[in-house]
Amino acid sequence: MALQYVSDIALPRDPIENLHATTKQYVDAGLSSKAAATHTHTTSQIVGLGTAATCNTGIASGNIPILDTSGKLNISVIPATAITDTFVVATEAAMLALTCQKGDVAVRTDLKKSFILRVEPASALANWQELLSPTDAVASVNGKNGTVILVASDVGAIAATEKASANGVATLDASSKIPIAQLPTQSTLGNSTTTVPTSAAVFAHSNVPSAHSSTSTPTPNRIAMFDTSSRLKSAEPSATNDVATKNYVDTKLGAATYRGTFSGNGSMTSFPITHGLNNSEVVVDVFKMVDDKPIKTYMQWEATSANQITLFFAVAPANAENYVVKVRI
Repeated sequence: MALQYVSDIALPRDPIENLHATTKQYVDAGLSSKAAATHTHTTSQIVGLGTAATCNTGIASGNIPILDTSGKLNISVIPATAITDTFVVATEAAMLALTCQKGDVAVRTDLKKSFILRVEPASALANWQELLSPTDAVASVNGKNGTVILVASDVGAIAATEKASANGVATLDASSKIPIAQLPTQSTLGNSTTTVPTSAAVFAHSNVPSAHSSTSTPTPNRIAMFDTSSRLKSAEPSATNDVATKNYVDTKLGAATYRGTFSGNGSMTSFPITHGLNNSEVVVDVFKMVDDKPIKTYMQWEATSANQITLFFAVAPANAENYVVKVRI
Protein backbone atom coordinates (compact mmCIF):
# COMPACT_ATOMS: atom_id res chain seq x y z
CA MET A 1 0.00 0.00 0.00
CA ALA A 2 1.43 3.42 -0.90
CA LEU A 3 1.82 5.97 1.91
CA GLN A 4 1.69 9.71 1.49
CA TYR A 5 4.12 11.73 3.69
CA VAL A 6 3.23 15.19 4.88
CA SER A 7 5.81 16.94 7.13
CA ASP A 8 7.47 13.57 7.70
CA ILE A 9 4.18 12.04 8.89
CA ALA A 10 2.81 9.10 7.03
CA LEU A 11 -0.75 9.58 5.99
CA PRO A 12 -2.41 6.20 5.45
CA ARG A 13 -5.88 5.89 4.16
CA ASP A 14 -8.76 4.86 6.41
CA PRO A 15 -8.52 1.11 7.08
CA ILE A 16 -11.02 -1.34 5.73
CA GLU A 17 -9.51 -4.54 7.13
CA ASN A 18 -8.66 -5.37 10.69
CA LEU A 19 -4.97 -5.57 9.92
CA HIS A 20 -4.82 -2.28 8.11
CA ALA A 21 -2.98 0.62 9.67
CA THR A 22 -5.28 3.47 10.54
CA THR A 23 -5.20 7.21 10.99
CA LYS A 24 -5.55 9.38 14.07
CA GLN A 25 -8.64 10.82 12.50
CA TYR A 26 -10.15 7.40 12.28
CA VAL A 27 -9.36 6.68 15.99
CA ASP A 28 -10.52 10.05 17.29
CA ALA A 29 -13.73 9.73 15.37
CA GLY A 30 -14.29 6.33 16.93
CA LEU A 31 -13.59 7.56 20.50
CA SER A 32 -15.66 10.68 20.24
CA SER A 33 -18.76 8.72 21.07
CA LYS A 34 -17.19 7.03 24.13
CA ALA A 35 -17.01 8.25 27.80
CA ALA A 36 -13.83 9.58 29.20
CA ALA A 37 -11.56 7.27 31.19
CA THR A 38 -12.42 9.20 34.37
CA HIS A 39 -16.06 10.10 34.72
CA THR A 40 -19.16 9.81 37.04
CA HIS A 41 -22.67 8.41 36.79
CA THR A 42 -25.88 9.24 38.62
CA THR A 43 -27.72 6.41 40.45
CA SER A 44 -30.48 6.63 37.91
CA GLN A 45 -27.94 5.75 35.21
CA ILE A 46 -26.98 2.50 37.04
CA VAL A 47 -29.37 -0.40 36.51
CA GLY A 48 -30.15 -2.86 39.42
CA LEU A 49 -29.18 -0.77 42.47
CA GLY A 50 -31.29 -1.23 45.68
CA THR A 51 -32.45 1.52 48.01
CA ALA A 52 -29.47 0.95 50.31
CA ALA A 53 -27.22 2.23 47.57
CA THR A 54 -28.54 5.73 48.16
CA CYS A 55 -28.01 5.65 52.00
CA ASN A 56 -25.01 6.83 53.90
CA THR A 57 -23.11 4.64 56.36
CA GLY A 58 -23.04 5.47 60.08
CA ILE A 59 -25.05 5.05 63.33
CA ALA A 60 -27.56 7.86 62.77
CA SER A 61 -31.15 7.24 61.80
CA GLY A 62 -31.39 6.19 58.14
CA ASN A 63 -27.71 5.22 57.96
CA ILE A 64 -26.37 1.83 57.11
CA PRO A 65 -24.32 0.48 60.12
CA ILE A 66 -21.02 -1.11 59.33
CA LEU A 67 -18.83 -3.51 61.31
CA ASP A 68 -16.00 -2.14 63.42
CA THR A 69 -12.41 -3.33 63.35
CA SER A 70 -13.35 -6.35 65.53
CA GLY A 71 -16.02 -7.42 63.07
CA LYS A 72 -18.94 -6.42 65.37
CA LEU A 73 -21.72 -3.87 65.17
CA ASN A 74 -21.61 -0.78 67.36
CA ILE A 75 -23.56 -1.48 70.57
CA SER A 76 -25.53 1.73 70.11
CA VAL A 77 -27.35 0.31 67.10
CA ILE A 78 -28.35 -2.94 68.94
CA PRO A 79 -31.76 -2.79 70.71
CA ALA A 80 -32.01 -3.82 74.38
CA THR A 81 -32.59 -7.60 74.80
CA ALA A 82 -34.67 -8.89 77.75
CA ILE A 83 -33.05 -11.98 79.37
CA THR A 84 -35.16 -13.44 82.19
CA ASP A 85 -33.21 -14.16 85.38
CA THR A 86 -34.54 -15.93 88.48
CA PHE A 87 -33.76 -14.69 91.99
CA VAL A 88 -34.52 -16.59 95.20
CA VAL A 89 -35.26 -14.28 98.14
CA ALA A 90 -36.64 -14.82 101.62
CA THR A 91 -38.39 -11.47 102.25
CA GLU A 92 -40.26 -8.71 100.50
CA ALA A 93 -37.47 -6.26 101.28
CA ALA A 94 -34.94 -8.53 99.57
CA MET A 95 -37.17 -8.71 96.48
CA LEU A 96 -37.52 -4.92 96.27
CA ALA A 97 -33.75 -4.53 96.62
CA LEU A 98 -33.00 -6.70 93.58
CA THR A 99 -31.10 -5.24 90.64
CA CYS A 100 -33.12 -6.70 87.82
CA GLN A 101 -35.09 -5.80 84.73
CA LYS A 102 -38.52 -6.37 83.28
CA GLY A 103 -39.31 -10.07 82.95
CA ASP A 104 -37.10 -11.25 85.83
CA VAL A 105 -38.65 -13.58 88.40
CA ALA A 106 -38.33 -13.51 92.19
CA VAL A 107 -39.05 -16.71 94.15
CA ARG A 108 -40.24 -15.84 97.67
CA THR A 109 -39.39 -18.70 100.05
CA ASP A 110 -41.27 -17.00 102.90
CA LEU A 111 -44.56 -17.03 100.97
CA LYS A 112 -43.80 -20.04 98.77
CA LYS A 113 -44.87 -17.89 95.83
CA SER A 114 -43.19 -16.43 92.74
CA PHE A 115 -43.43 -12.88 91.26
CA ILE A 116 -42.46 -11.46 87.85
CA LEU A 117 -41.35 -7.86 87.31
CA ARG A 118 -43.90 -6.22 84.96
CA VAL A 119 -42.21 -2.85 84.67
CA GLU A 120 -39.13 -1.29 86.16
CA PRO A 121 -38.00 -0.32 88.72
CA ALA A 122 -37.92 -3.44 90.90
CA SER A 123 -38.01 -1.33 94.06
CA ALA A 124 -41.78 -0.70 93.64
CA LEU A 125 -43.95 -3.53 95.01
CA ALA A 126 -46.76 -2.65 92.59
CA ASN A 127 -44.43 -3.44 89.69
CA TRP A 128 -44.29 -7.11 90.71
CA GLN A 129 -47.01 -9.52 89.53
CA GLU A 130 -47.64 -12.79 91.37
CA LEU A 131 -47.42 -15.86 89.14
CA LEU A 132 -50.51 -17.99 89.66
CA SER A 133 -50.09 -21.75 90.19
CA PRO A 134 -52.66 -24.44 89.34
CA THR A 135 -55.04 -25.23 92.19
CA ASP A 136 -53.88 -28.25 94.23
CA ALA A 137 -56.20 -31.25 94.62
CA VAL A 138 -56.41 -30.70 98.39
CA ALA A 139 -57.49 -27.16 99.14
CA SER A 140 -57.94 -27.60 102.89
CA VAL A 141 -57.99 -30.21 105.65
CA ASN A 142 -60.74 -30.01 108.24
CA GLY A 143 -61.27 -26.38 107.26
CA LYS A 144 -57.57 -25.58 107.58
CA ASN A 145 -55.17 -24.61 104.81
CA GLY A 146 -51.56 -23.64 104.46
CA THR A 147 -49.32 -25.63 106.78
CA VAL A 148 -51.96 -27.83 108.42
CA ILE A 149 -51.34 -29.36 111.83
CA LEU A 150 -54.25 -31.47 113.06
CA VAL A 151 -55.00 -32.15 116.70
CA ALA A 152 -57.04 -35.01 118.12
CA SER A 153 -60.22 -32.95 118.38
CA ASP A 154 -60.06 -32.16 114.65
CA VAL A 155 -60.79 -35.80 113.84
CA GLY A 156 -62.88 -36.72 116.86
CA ALA A 157 -60.05 -38.58 118.61
CA ILE A 158 -58.81 -38.53 122.19
CA ALA A 159 -55.56 -36.69 122.68
CA ALA A 160 -52.48 -38.70 123.56
CA THR A 161 -52.21 -36.66 126.74
CA GLU A 162 -55.56 -38.09 127.87
CA LYS A 163 -54.34 -41.67 127.95
CA ALA A 164 -54.52 -43.25 131.39
CA SER A 165 -56.16 -40.08 132.75
CA ALA A 166 -59.65 -39.26 133.98
CA ASN A 167 -62.26 -39.48 131.19
CA GLY A 168 -59.48 -40.68 128.89
CA VAL A 169 -58.61 -44.11 127.59
CA ALA A 170 -56.74 -46.93 129.26
CA THR A 171 -53.31 -47.97 128.03
CA LEU A 172 -51.90 -51.47 127.76
CA ASP A 173 -48.60 -52.39 129.35
CA ALA A 174 -45.79 -54.37 127.72
CA SER A 175 -47.71 -57.62 128.26
CA SER A 176 -50.81 -56.20 126.49
CA LYS A 177 -52.74 -55.93 129.76
CA ILE A 178 -54.32 -52.94 131.49
CA PRO A 179 -52.04 -51.79 134.32
CA ILE A 180 -53.34 -52.34 137.87
CA ALA A 181 -53.39 -48.61 138.52
CA GLN A 182 -56.02 -48.14 135.79
CA LEU A 183 -58.46 -50.76 137.13
CA PRO A 184 -61.47 -49.65 139.19
CA THR A 185 -61.85 -50.49 142.87
CA GLN A 186 -65.64 -50.14 142.96
CA SER A 187 -68.46 -50.82 140.54
CA THR A 188 -72.07 -49.74 140.79
CA LEU A 189 -74.41 -52.71 140.35
CA GLY A 190 -78.05 -51.68 140.14
CA ASN A 191 -78.78 -49.34 143.02
CA SER A 192 -75.93 -50.57 145.23
CA THR A 193 -72.22 -50.12 145.21
CA THR A 194 -70.22 -53.33 145.36
CA THR A 195 -66.53 -53.39 146.04
CA VAL A 196 -64.65 -54.94 143.15
CA PRO A 197 -61.08 -56.00 143.99
CA THR A 198 -58.30 -54.97 141.67
CA SER A 199 -56.47 -57.56 139.63
CA ALA A 200 -53.54 -57.23 142.00
CA ALA A 201 -55.77 -58.09 144.93
CA VAL A 202 -57.27 -61.01 143.04
CA PHE A 203 -53.84 -62.28 142.12
CA ALA A 204 -52.58 -61.94 145.69
CA HIS A 205 -55.75 -63.57 147.00
CA SER A 206 -55.32 -66.55 144.68
CA ASN A 207 -51.77 -67.11 145.86
CA VAL A 208 -52.18 -66.90 149.63
CA PRO A 209 -51.83 -70.26 151.49
CA SER A 210 -55.10 -69.80 153.37
CA ALA A 211 -57.60 -67.98 151.14
CA HIS A 212 -60.89 -67.54 152.97
CA SER A 213 -59.41 -69.44 155.96
CA SER A 214 -58.87 -72.59 153.91
CA THR A 215 -56.73 -75.34 155.45
CA SER A 216 -55.10 -78.59 154.37
CA THR A 217 -56.13 -80.22 157.67
CA PRO A 218 -59.64 -81.72 157.70
CA THR A 219 -61.57 -79.12 159.73
CA PRO A 220 -65.37 -78.71 160.00
CA ASN A 221 -66.87 -75.72 158.12
CA ARG A 222 -63.59 -74.80 156.45
CA ILE A 223 -62.56 -74.79 152.78
CA ALA A 224 -60.35 -77.76 151.97
CA MET A 225 -56.93 -76.89 150.51
CA PHE A 226 -54.25 -79.05 148.93
CA ASP A 227 -51.25 -79.67 151.17
CA THR A 228 -47.61 -79.12 150.24
CA SER A 229 -47.62 -82.46 148.42
CA SER A 230 -50.65 -81.43 146.34
CA ARG A 231 -52.89 -83.91 148.14
CA LEU A 232 -56.35 -83.26 149.57
CA LYS A 233 -57.17 -84.72 152.99
CA SER A 234 -60.53 -85.69 154.43
CA ALA A 235 -61.95 -87.31 157.57
CA GLU A 236 -62.97 -90.99 157.48
CA PRO A 237 -66.33 -91.36 155.69
CA SER A 238 -69.48 -92.51 157.42
CA ALA A 239 -72.34 -91.75 155.00
CA THR A 240 -72.50 -93.43 151.63
CA ASN A 241 -71.94 -90.12 149.81
CA ASP A 242 -68.94 -89.04 151.94
CA VAL A 243 -65.52 -88.66 150.36
CA ALA A 244 -63.54 -91.86 150.92
CA THR A 245 -59.96 -91.79 152.17
CA LYS A 246 -57.13 -94.03 151.06
CA ASN A 247 -57.17 -95.75 154.42
CA TYR A 248 -60.89 -96.51 154.10
CA VAL A 249 -60.49 -97.89 150.58
CA ASP A 250 -57.42 -99.94 151.46
CA THR A 251 -59.13 -101.38 154.53
CA LYS A 252 -62.19 -102.34 152.55
CA LEU A 253 -60.15 -103.81 149.76
CA GLY A 254 -57.94 -105.67 152.21
CA ALA A 255 -60.97 -107.14 153.95
CA ALA A 256 -62.51 -108.24 150.67
CA THR A 257 -59.36 -109.73 149.15
CA TYR A 258 -57.43 -112.91 149.85
CA ARG A 259 -53.97 -113.73 148.53
CA GLY A 260 -52.28 -117.07 149.09
CA THR A 261 -49.79 -119.52 147.60
CA PHE A 262 -49.60 -123.25 147.01
CA SER A 263 -47.17 -125.69 145.37
CA GLY A 264 -47.67 -128.83 143.31
CA ASN A 265 -46.33 -132.25 144.29
CA GLY A 266 -46.59 -133.96 140.93
CA SER A 267 -49.75 -135.94 141.82
CA MET A 268 -52.40 -133.61 143.28
CA THR A 269 -54.92 -132.15 140.77
CA SER A 270 -57.21 -130.38 143.27
CA PHE A 271 -56.27 -127.81 145.85
CA PRO A 272 -58.66 -126.51 148.57
CA ILE A 273 -58.14 -122.78 149.34
CA THR A 274 -59.60 -121.23 152.49
CA HIS A 275 -60.06 -117.48 151.90
CA GLY A 276 -62.25 -116.51 154.84
CA LEU A 277 -64.20 -113.83 152.90
CA ASN A 278 -67.47 -115.30 154.06
CA ASN A 279 -68.89 -115.02 150.56
CA SER A 280 -69.30 -117.64 147.91
CA GLU A 281 -69.70 -115.00 145.15
CA VAL A 282 -66.03 -114.39 144.55
CA VAL A 283 -63.58 -113.81 141.69
CA VAL A 284 -60.57 -116.13 141.51
CA ASP A 285 -57.23 -115.50 139.75
CA VAL A 286 -54.39 -118.05 139.71
CA PHE A 287 -50.85 -117.18 138.64
CA LYS A 288 -48.01 -119.61 137.98
CA MET A 289 -44.68 -118.28 139.19
CA VAL A 290 -42.04 -118.61 136.46
CA ASP A 291 -38.65 -117.08 137.32
CA ASP A 292 -40.44 -115.10 140.02
CA LYS A 293 -42.87 -113.69 137.44
CA PRO A 294 -46.61 -114.39 137.69
CA ILE A 295 -48.23 -115.95 134.62
CA LYS A 296 -51.98 -116.15 134.73
CA THR A 297 -53.24 -119.71 134.60
CA TYR A 298 -56.76 -120.73 133.69
CA MET A 299 -58.45 -123.69 135.36
CA GLN A 300 -61.72 -124.77 136.87
CA TRP A 301 -62.68 -123.95 140.41
CA GLU A 302 -65.74 -124.02 142.62
CA ALA A 303 -66.87 -122.46 145.85
CA THR A 304 -67.19 -125.31 148.27
CA SER A 305 -68.35 -122.97 151.07
CA ALA A 306 -68.64 -119.25 151.89
CA ASN A 307 -65.02 -119.31 153.03
CA GLN A 308 -63.43 -121.90 150.76
CA ILE A 309 -62.89 -122.68 147.09
CA THR A 310 -61.31 -125.72 145.39
CA LEU A 311 -58.99 -125.44 142.38
CA PHE A 312 -59.01 -128.25 139.77
CA PHE A 313 -56.05 -128.93 137.44
CA ALA A 314 -56.38 -131.25 134.43
CA VAL A 315 -52.74 -132.19 134.88
CA ALA A 316 -51.17 -132.29 138.27
CA PRO A 317 -48.71 -129.44 138.80
CA ALA A 318 -45.13 -130.59 138.93
CA ASN A 319 -43.37 -131.04 142.21
CA ALA A 320 -42.36 -127.70 143.76
CA GLU A 321 -44.22 -125.78 141.03
CA ASN A 322 -45.39 -122.62 142.83
CA TYR A 323 -48.70 -120.75 142.31
CA VAL A 324 -50.30 -117.60 143.66
CA VAL A 325 -54.07 -117.42 144.13
CA LYS A 326 -56.11 -114.24 144.61
CA VAL A 327 -59.73 -114.31 145.74
CA ARG A 328 -61.84 -111.18 145.87
CA ILE A 329 -65.46 -110.28 146.28
